[in-house]
Amino acid sequence: MRAALSRAAELTLERFAARGLTARVVSERLNRRKVDLIPEPDWESPPKAGSEQLLAAVENRLAAAGIAGLPEAVAIARTAAAEAGLADPRLTSDGKYVEIGLTDKSGAGEWVMSWLWRRGIAPEQVLIVWDELGPLGGLPGSDSRLLARKDARVTAISAGVEPDSVSTDVIWIAGGPDAFAAMLKDQIDRRPAGLTYGRDGMLLLLAVLMTVALTSSNASAGSAGQVQSSSILCWNVAGRITRLDEQIEHVVGLGADLICLQEVTVKTLRTWEHRLPDAGWEQLLAADVTAALEAGRLRPLLTLTAARTPLQRLEVAELPWPERVLAVSVSGLQLFNVHSPISPKPQLAKARTHEALARHLAAGSGPRALCGDLNTPRKEHPDGRVWTFARDRYGRLRAERGERWDRAELALVRGLEAHGFRDAFRAIHGLELRELSWEWPRWGGGYRFDHLIVSDDVEVGEVRYLHEWRRAGLSDHSPLYATLSWQSDL
Repeated sequence: MRAALSRAAELTLERFAARGLTARVVSERLNRRKVDLIPEPDWESPPKAGSEQLLAAVENRLAAAGIAGLPEAVAIARTAAAEAGLADPRLTSDGKYVEIGLTDKSGAGEWVMSWLWRRGIAPEQVLIVWDELGPLGGLPGSDSRLLARKDARVTAISAGVEPDSVSTDVIWIAGGPDAFAAMLKDQIDRRPAGLTYGRDGMLLLLAVLMTVALTSSNASAGSAGQVQSSSILCWNVAGRITRLDEQIEHVVGLGADLICLQEVTVKTLRTWEHRLPDAGWEQLLAADVTAALEAGRLRPLLTLTAARTPLQRLEVAELPWPERVLAVSVSGLQLFNVHSPISPKPQLAKARTHEALARHLAAGSGPRALCGDLNTPRKEHPDGRVWTFARDRYGRLRAERGERWDRAELALVRGLEAHGFRDAFRAIHGLELRELSWEWPRWGGGYRFDHLIVSDDVEVGEVRYLHEWRRAGLSDHSPLYATLSWQSDL
């Protein structure tokens, strides 16, 4: 993925040069490349207060090359990134630079809001003071992505220079660092008296916390006792053979640090085992197929986990179909890759799989994450109620399945909450958002079968489904992509 980022930057420079614009790559961080649009001595380190003059100088320079402002410059870089193999590049600009990244600040914003929510702090109680929250040169401000959560009813204030003003949901007080310091003092002074500022209740000033989040979301795996950060892709690949090459291209192009695949067949396993290490994921483990073949499951569907750092296989007791669960330890994180059997499978295979995993996770300790196709729930209600496939379409418990089945299917998605676990997607996006990760191919409708369940010592920066992969026919499931961080004692 680093090679793809570097190639994207190189192609961007080539495209600019073909138009007569000289640019330069000035930063090659782990997950982004920064291209300087005006690499001239007079604009080497422009002050924030001079952003209007900088923007004018950059736009004049772009116009001389026949480029219609920052939006077209970013569009050129986006096209180059796609050609370099980046499946979902994040492009931003602060006027002087165009940044090509694997992430943007929306991940940091999601991380912070999720962290606060789990500690009883609602969006209405949050005050964000920042700069570059308004548009710039026809593009969203580079920091506006901190406010990407449309349902997060935070109070946002810009204390910076905003050449193109701000949107109606941002309060602009300008004034720079002095105004920021005054706002901080005002908040501190109000607390003893019980005074508040904003829409509802006591507000929390987030400048320091957001800085920590931004640093964390861009960090790579650290040394002993430090925060480890990784992106993860979890995908049921549906055992596809004819689309296997395309699947691998998409997975490699996305560049997630951890890859968890379900429905890998014995035949496709050989290709994954060859191609992923060649692309940089040198650590790869697959679930053991022996028990499945001995039990007569002649076309077993396997789980596979790949990483760039060492993997150590872990054991989970009492699994009815062991090939459907692969537990590993990676950089201090216990990671469980799961493909639950479907309901009609015999001998309560589905219920017993969920029960065994729930017992193991509840009895464990340390950072833990479970991801995969759980083949549940049947329905999620906006009020938080969840119906399993032990129930019919009206929510009535089916006599032939009963309460044990119902409890078993709830054990992972809800039952582990008592042990500090959470559904990462719901924790970040709330209960009302409806998303399908599997859809009926002919008549539409479907279910959110694919999940990420994490313990309370795992922070989640973002969680989203890559529905375009499913819609392109690469699988009948949408992949789940997330960013995680955890404290490691390794």
